[in-house]
Amino acid sequence: MKRYTAVLLYKLNICEENSPWPGHWAYTDTAMASSCSTLLLSLLILSTLCVATANVQVWGIRGSDLHGDSLGDPDPYVKVYCGGTFGGMTEFKNNDANPSWTASFSFPNGKVGDVLQLELWDKDSFKDDKLGTCTTTVEPYSSSKVSCSFRKGKLEFNYGV
Repeated sequence: MKRYTAVLLYKLNICEENSPWPGHWAYTDTAMASSCSTLLLSLLILSTLCVATANVQVWGIRGSDLHGDSLGDPDPYVKVYCGGTFGGMTEFKNNDANPSWTASFSFPNGKVGDVLQLELWDKDSFKDDKLGTCTTTVEPYSSSKVSCSFRKGKLEFNYGV
């Protein structure tokens, strides 16, 4: 997809250079006008597809120095959201202040600009306690490591588009 985009942008530059009035899209040559109009339409469709087909992946979730209630180490788990869509949650780790989860999450309808949110919870017998929330905005063509510190510990994760 990136290579196709680069080719289209190169051709768009040719359209710009061959315009009788630089910066304007007016041509006396009908074939050139048709070719450049088709090119612009292709770029418009491609830009829509790039946003619409993004697949946001989340993996490598880890906590460190987590503090639950006063009864001991927390029993942490994480809820994962992208663009307001709930993607699932990890299993809870019993009495673990430095957990690491193998779970990964996929958001096939996620897109660049969506807010990625991970909520860290401590499982308790009656009511679970929220330890913190980590948010980031999904960036294009990236694979990023995110780290959030809060009063009751630290949460790290990786995401990619």
